[in-house]
Amino acid sequence: MENKEKSYSITFISMATILFLILVSSTASAATAQSASFAAPYAHITNYDSKNFFIIDTVTNIVTDIEDVGYSSAGTYNGNLIAPDEKGTDSKLATITTLDQCTTVLPVASFSSNLTEGYSPLSVQFTDLSEDATEWNWNFGDGDSSTEQNPEHTYSAAGTFNVNLTVSNAVGQSTKTGVINVKSASTTASYAYITNYLSNTVSVIDSATNNVTATVHVGSYPRGVAVNPEGTKVYVTNTGSNTVSVIDSATKNVIATVNVGIYPWGVAVNPEGTKVYVTNTGSNTVSAIDTATNTVIATVPVGTNPLGVAVNPEGTKVYAANIGSSTVSVIDSATKNVTATVNVGYNPAGVAVNPAGTKVYVTNAGSNTVSVVDSATNNVTATVPVGSYPWGVAVNPAGTKVYVANQLNNDVSVIDSATNTVAATVNVGTYPNGVAVNPAGTKVYVANPGSNTVSAIDTATDTVTATVNVGNSPVAFGQFIGPLPAELILPVANFSTNVTSGYFPLTVYFIDLSEDATEWNWSFGDGNTSTEQNPEHTYSAAGTFNVNLTVSNAVGQSTKTGVINVKSAYPTASYAYITNYLSNTVSVIDTATNNVTTIVNVGRYPWGVAVNPTGTKVYVTNWGSNTVSVIDSASDTVKATVPVGSHPRGVAVNPAGTKAYVANWGSNTVSVIDTATNNVTATVNVGYGTLGVAVNPVGTKVYVTNFWDKTVSVIDAASDTITATVNVRYGPAGVAVSPAGTKVYVTNAGNNTVSVIDTTINNVTAIVNVGSYPWGVTVSPDGTKVYVANEYGNTVSVVDTTTNTVTATVSVESGPTGLAVNPDGTRVYVANPGSNTASVIDTATDTVTATVPVGNSPVSFGQFIVPPSSKLVLPVANFSSNVTSGYAPLSVQFTDLSQNATVINWSFGDGNTSKEQNPTHNYPAAGNYTVNLAVNNENGTDSKTAAITVLQESSSSDGSSGDSSGGSSSGRSHSSSGGGGSGGSPEPASNVEVKEFSQAFITSGKEVKFDFPRNATCVVYVIFDAKRTVGKTIATVEMLKGKSTLVSGLPSDEVYKFLNIWVGNSGYGTENNIENAVVCFKVEKSWLQNKSIDQSSITLNRYNDTKWNPLSTNLSGENDEYLYFTAETPGFSPFAITGKTAANETLTETQSQPGPQGLEQSNVSNETNVEQTSEQTQSPNTSDKGSTKTPGFEIASGIVCLLAVFLHKKSKKRQLRKYNGQQSLSKKG
Repeated sequence: MENKEKSYSITFISMATILFLILVSSTASAATAQSASFAAPYAHITNYDSKNFFIIDTVTNIVTDIEDVGYSSAGTYNGNLIAPDEKGTDSKLATITTLDQCTTVLPVASFSSNLTEGYSPLSVQFTDLSEDATEWNWNFGDGDSSTEQNPEHTYSAAGTFNVNLTVSNAVGQSTKTGVINVKSASTTASYAYITNYLSNTVSVIDSATNNVTATVHVGSYPRGVAVNPEGTKVYVTNTGSNTVSVIDSATKNVIATVNVGIYPWGVAVNPEGTKVYVTNTGSNTVSAIDTATNTVIATVPVGTNPLGVAVNPEGTKVYAANIGSSTVSVIDSATKNVTATVNVGYNPAGVAVNPAGTKVYVTNAGSNTVSVVDSATNNVTATVPVGSYPWGVAVNPAGTKVYVANQLNNDVSVIDSATNTVAATVNVGTYPNGVAVNPAGTKVYVANPGSNTVSAIDTATDTVTATVNVGNSPVAFGQFIGPLPAELILPVANFSTNVTSGYFPLTVYFIDLSEDATEWNWSFGDGNTSTEQNPEHTYSAAGTFNVNLTVSNAVGQSTKTGVINVKSAYPTASYAYITNYLSNTVSVIDTATNNVTTIVNVGRYPWGVAVNPTGTKVYVTNWGSNTVSVIDSASDTVKATVPVGSHPRGVAVNPAGTKAYVANWGSNTVSVIDTATNNVTATVNVGYGTLGVAVNPVGTKVYVTNFWDKTVSVIDAASDTITATVNVRYGPAGVAVSPAGTKVYVTNAGNNTVSVIDTTINNVTAIVNVGSYPWGVTVSPDGTKVYVANEYGNTVSVVDTTTNTVTATVSVESGPTGLAVNPDGTRVYVANPGSNTASVIDTATDTVTATVPVGNSPVSFGQFIVPPSSKLVLPVANFSSNVTSGYAPLSVQFTDLSQNATVINWSFGDGNTSKEQNPTHNYPAAGNYTVNLAVNNENGTDSKTAAITVLQESSSSDGSSGDSSGGSSSGRSHSSSGGGGSGGSPEPASNVEVKEFSQAFITSGKEVKFDFPRNATCVVYVIFDAKRTVGKTIATVEMLKGKSTLVSGLPSDEVYKFLNIWVGNSGYGTENNIENAVVCFKVEKSWLQNKSIDQSSITLNRYNDTKWNPLSTNLSGENDEYLYFTAETPGFSPFAITGKTAANETLTETQSQPGPQGLEQSNVSNETNVEQTSEQTQSPNTSDKGSTKTPGFEIASGIVCLLAVFLHKKSKKRQLRKYNGQQSLSKKG
């Protein structure tokens, strides 16, 4: 390449922080002045801080070189300038003139306030703490603003207000926000604690009713009193006991007594509630008490006879009024030393500090004045004449009024703090002493020891509205009114996740969005838990997992659930969309084969690319067309073209897929696209050279890189406004957010680094050195690795996010720009515009495994890989039902189990339909019904059918003849294999081996018997007395394949059978509806022999109240194959039949028990004979033809079961039971 000598005349012009280098001319030789030697004009820009400048092609706006200058002051310098022309790159020692040097210090906004919450009207003093600021702009969040440096603002209404301070100087500006919480002046009562000096008690006054609600006994001669900021503890000085009593405000009991100095008088609590200060008038000291241990941790010598004491709002200063030396001692709370002594009036007694902490008010009992002390200078700035012998003093929450109790005038002076004059005088009781203002500032309470009363003053009218009788000589010297009771705020559980579905192993970041929570308990649905606030969890197997977050605080708890769907291995390949800058196309790569399958024509100079979360749409920025092409990934066709700003580059889609954000390089803006309408709904002004854009996992923040400003703009997605600006290094280009949303990674092209931003504080916490001219950046799905494309180095840096160090450098092809990770994190695709290829990196080995030829100058700046699920996913119909058969009317609950369905249509087979996902349908008539579920999505449809069998009700020919005047109602039976239990069983069909139904008419006061003679289950019959009439009812016995899904845990002994017994459809079989219930069941003798079970241990166990409860069980008979038992039960639910292993015993055949049988036979034969019908002569075990059982003995066994029931029940109800159609027991002997 020919290298011509050139000379350059360059001038630096200073403008704030940016210095512009203007190329005046370039010549072929030093002697010949010819211009336009370059193929295109070039702009040269530098920043004073960096001491270098960029050379920019003004046609393409591409930086072609960066040149160090290194000059820090004005003057003329020689430097080497490198610039390309149409024939190549030339360099020459040039003369560079710098004019002036400018200040480059940006301001840093910061402020504090004396209050962050309180009751309206709330006056807040704001204090500017900014650095290098020359202008201040305050926005108080309620529509008011100020340009003062340290403004004071009053909030007149309740609410939460965001305060914003923007400071600026000639270089730039900075912003800081804060929150002020203003509560309404609640009608909820606060409590006034009045010390009764001669009663040795404290009276507790409810300020809502002005009634004494409690009297607390304390030490001798109680005087001073103070309530901690939370209102949970009250501190009382006992002058005669030299102690401080600590009262629990909840129980109104003394919980501790602290020994202090001699004659303790005044008491005050610091704002944190951690320290209590007590003046000891007889010791000339102040005791400092640690409230955690209730011990004195320091004793501070002060003036003579200290009385009143107060703490400033910051808790840094303590003021003690010394009545004997007419001074106020100022104590540093940190060192516990007196740092100043202020001379005030004669005999100072009370002391109070205003809410802003700027003024201290001291009552001078001997001077009849109030001294106003400036807390900054510790000088008296005003003296206010008041009444005679002023004592107690208090300031309202707004700091606008000061209340002084004048003992010898029996009144209270109201001082206007703005003018330091008495604005009103209020007559109260005799010898007023202590005075305090309620938290809302609406009432003032005054203790009157001469009249044994407390006066309540309305601050709006300055009149006494109530007088409360209390104990003997009430003093209440101090702040004796507690804050409003803490509002019982329950927590509200809420959370989000970075993904809700994916392929295993799937790492999910859970982001807590709960309110007012102090503890977090996560259950991830796969047996794992966490107590972290924002945990990360990896699902190692496929499945649908119910995630449960339970949050709690001191008040209670709240729960939120969610679902994570983890799918097995990827069924199909994902697709990479590569923008070809100079081909005006997008190449679609099938990542399974690494072949280009489709080429999509888009706009001019396509640059950035982003895929929506479902993978159905791909957004491409067209730099030369000022548009965004919207590609349908299923058909790979452009479905819409959206006009945006000038020269769009980066693009990103929010997690909900509802918004796309486009960085417009030429207009320094971000366009916000509504993806439903494909219209721009907002345009956000950001920094200079807008390039990269990324959205956090919850969609609340958008991060935008500003190439020339060396900043990242943070946009609030809800308001589309900038909430923060983060300074990074030179030439920020690419940006990516970690899956947890806690870190943002920014490539600094001009600095060869990556800035790591902590999103909670919006500050850079780490700088990672990478390759030359880093551009694109992407984060692995598990957040452990960051991949950076180094354009000039032809490499990709692999950064470990734990250590923020480069762990590998992968060589790729020429000029790598954009890169993205596939959904399972196994491969990284890199666009190489210099070689017209895409490199494929294996993330396990950090090696290139494939190189794919694509279009001309591929860029693909952004997340350009589409997940496989977006490629024509068809729905799959599936459902289950709680029952598949039963008697009319039959209620069936259908549960949708379909996949990928967006529309659901049910047809129940009886002419009725539904579009609900999980409908319940009632079949009123018998019949066989075919249920059809049809589902569809945008790609297709699918359907599934199932049969529901509804049986006809019996016509009451079951032997009862419909007679309800006496006797019992007996049922008939029907059995079925599989399916959930009829009559509303909640047991899943998959766990039911066989079931049997029986139907009977239930009448209140009558005995009801359900027979199960078909031997489908181990239950022979169920019998009980009805307490409520419900008519014809079905009883169901379900033999289970295993433990019921409705129980937890197993019974303690060997299990013979698990079963469910249900009566009716609405939980009829409970103690509220039945009594004297008995279940007759049978157990195979072969099971007892094989398991060596002691037959006397056979027990029917009922599951109730979350545990297994053994029931009273008795042997009632036997035959060759079975033993028969009866058990008493209070209701029907899941059951288990169990037995214990017999030690060293051999099971022998048990003979019938003659005693009970003989007794019952005798009783029955003495009363009457019972006739028998053909149906009920059938024994419990006679059923189908071919049975080998002995019919006569089976009948006898069934009768024996009934006899055992009769013996169990009360004699007055069991002298005689007539069973229609059953022969007398005497005939069965």
